[in-house]
Amino acid sequence: VSFDAGSKKLFDKPLFSAWQWAEHGASLGPWKLIRQLGAGGMGVVWLAQRVDGEADMLAAIKLLPQSLGGTSELRSRFLREKQILARLRHPNIAMLLEASTGPATVPNFVMEYVEGQPLVEFAAGLADAPARLRLFLKVCDAIQYAHAQLIVHRDLKPQNILVDAAGEPKVLDF
Repeated sequence: VSFDAGSKKLFDKPLFSAWQWAEHGASLGPWKLIRQLGAGGMGVVWLAQRVDGEADMLAAIKLLPQSLGGTSELRSRFLREKQILARLRHPNIAMLLEASTGPATVPNFVMEYVEGQPLVEFAAGLADAPARLRLFLKVCDAIQYAHAQLIVHRDLKPQNILVDAAGEPKVLDF
């Protein structure tokens, strides 16, 4: 097996370590990173607290790690995701709050933080089929709205849908 120089550099370390450039307590503009919420093929999502005194709020910040930020294809896909979220305004789609470039020109965007349960876990606690169907119809409405904006969610799965304390589903990760 042969590797080119770029792939050898990427695979010198375990893949997870490539995501670990940010750490708890790090600052990103007015945001302080609190804890990592998840990591996937397009970045790392952190729970963040706004600390500049302008607004007392939590948010989810998605970052493109430095180790992958130099890859033009991944950077382009990440930037497209920002543009997609900027166009979507629906009560069942997590909303983009801010888009910028962080330390060392690391692309990121700030989204509404959805404190909730994964869809399947929440639905399992519902007493009857009609309640589950009402929940499902809200998700379908959000996806239909995205389709009407000529946007297709390319990774729609139960893990990318959280249900908040009010029982409202929020589609994530476009």
